[in-house]
Amino acid sequence: MEVQLDRDSFLKGLQMVQNIVEPRQALPILANVLIQAGDESVRLTATDLEVGATVSIPAKVAAPGAITL
Repeated sequence: MEVQLDRDSFLKGLQMVQNIVEPRQALPILANVLIQAGDESVRLTATDLEVGATVSIPAKVAAPGAITL
């Protein structure tokens, strides 16, 4: 995954979805944020299986991909 995006937009989007993520979850993957790059945007997704949020940020995507952090 290789992307170029505005740092402030990324941090603002991350703050929006981060409120859903809790560090101590029954399923460890739920403590992460899914970052997906593709179609000229980066999507940040978080869920606790009851509530979920997705934020899309415009970006230049050189190589699409996904990761959880």
